[in-house]
Amino acid sequence: MGKQPTKNKKIAPTVVFKYKNRSVQRGFTLIELMVVVVIVGIIISMSSLSVNLNTDQSLDKEARRIEALTRLAVEEAIFNSRDILFRLAKNGYDFALITDQGIQPFDEEDAVFRARELPSGLSLRAIINGEEVSLQVDAGSASSTENPEEAEKNKYQHSIPILSSGDVVPFELYVENDDGGSRGVASDYLGNVQYVGKPDENR
Repeated sequence: MGKQPTKNKKIAPTVVFKYKNRSVQRGFTLIELMVVVVIVGIIISMSSLSVNLNTDQSLDKEARRIEALTRLAVEEAIFNSRDILFRLAKNGYDFALITDQGIQPFDEEDAVFRARELPSGLSLRAIINGEEVSLQVDAGSASSTENPEEAEKNKYQHSIPILSSGDVVPFELYVENDDGGSRGVASDYLGNVQYVGKPDENR
């Protein structure tokens, strides 16, 4: 038998795709930008909240300390028949004894009634017997060149008597900061000292 003729096979052409090297550059979408803005806002809000909480805690702590010490001073005056002065300055306070020899500090063993200075950024505002008083001179700011009696007088310009009878000159005392935060302590004639928190805005 003779050879059969070979059929021509069709070969599919090879297609070569050539890609140009291009650096792909894509900007942020609107949604991505909005997500970033929201996250930044949350972080800022949390930071502000943390600062406010710390400030409020500091005000509460100092006001409640004053409340506790004043209550203790009233008890000391009654049970030990002592007349006591609660002396105030703009950034601090202390307690002293009223004696026949004049105003005397407590003995060293009565350290609870020692002079105390408020933390930086806090100050006192006082209303004594219904009248607001000006606390201008900071505690501990008296010059070392002054004689002790004059320095003590300049340090504490206003005071609240706490008598051995239990009577107390009525007062309202507020611990305040530079941002307008405030916490208060008050007492009536009978020596009922209490923490009053934020002052009445309508006062």
